[in-house]
Amino acid sequence: MDEDAIDPFVQVRGASENNLRNIDVDVPRDAMVAAVRRESSLASEVAFDLEASGK
Repeated sequence: MDEDAIDPFVQVRGASENNLRNIDVDVPRDAMVAAVRRESSLASEVAFDLEASGK
């Protein structure tokens, strides 16, 4: 990839928090993405973390 080119994905590598253990995720930059699971506490926590960081 060209050094000046923007990667089309936000890459998360080795995420470990609460019950996540070494998770790798590529999230498209130009799309709305929702993380959903049976217990919604983690999904909302991730959404709040992303909102707080401005991403």
